Amino acid sequence: IQQKKLEDENSILREHITELSGVNEIVGESPQIKRVIDLSLTVAKTDTLPATNISLSSSWRLIGTCVTTSTAGNTQRINMNSPARDSTSFNHNYTTVQSDMPLPIELLYFTAEPKGENVVCSWETASETNNDYFEVERSSDGEKYSYIGRVNGFGNGTSTTKRQYSLIDRGLCDDLRYYRLKQVDIDGLVSYSDPVAVNCRKTSGIELYPNPANTYIVYKFYNDDNKDLQASITDITGRLIRMEIIKTQKGFNIINSGIEELSSGVYFLRISDASIGATLHQTQFFKN
Repeated sequence: IQQKKLEDENSILREHITELSGVNEIVGESPQIKRVIDLSLTVAKTDTLPATNISLSSSWRLIGTCVTTSTAGNTQRINMNSPARDSTSFNHNYTTVQSDMPLPIELLYFTAEPKGENVVCSWETASETNNDYFEVERSSDGEKYSYIGRVNGFGNGTSTTKRQYSLIDRGLCDDLRYYRLKQVDIDGLVSYSDPVAVNCRKTSGIELYPNPANTYIVYKFYNDDNKDLQASITDITGRLIRMEIIKTQKGFNIINSGIEELSSGVYFLRISDASIGATLHQTQFFKN
């Protein structure tokens, strides 16, 4: 069997005077989730290109039935592979297939963020079909993964509402790590997300986003101990706009702060330790 891979991974380009049959692997994709689906296609051996004989039977035909009933969201393919009217007709060069096996979940995102000395993994699905459970896996090199924990999915049936999940890896995080999400159907079939990297190495700076900001800012920094710190915002003249006490923990800290009341302009965020009278971190941001 001769096949050529097109830019569209779901397409197969046939060679002329070539018989194509048997099972072909075609990958169906949902954001970050991949699964192999088995489909069977044949092409008439007597059909040749470019001198296609339009009196011959259909160039392509599907072994089996795509669907049994047409609906608004699932249209049955009935006339696509009928005899062509001329040598440039669609069905002399291409074919379409439709699988009746839906992808198990539609994953909206999968993230991993350091929090203290741990890592919080979060993900959200837009839909789930017969999704038994999730497993979070961790790797130090991005190749060999180990089991961290399990979270139950929707289970038997179909959910079309958004569902949020999270799992905390309580192992000490002090280096670069990789995480991925494993999804398991009730029939035992498995899918994996793309891996995400987490850098837990100690840093001396502060990270702030979004910048410019509109209604809120998020800032992240590493702290050596569990203690209360001062977070202050000043304008470009040095005038104090706001000061608040934030409770921090040893390791990475991620703080969300609303800034809707601020006027447009340049501001400075300063993190201080009042007990020793020292500024630990300082950064600048712009309010739209």
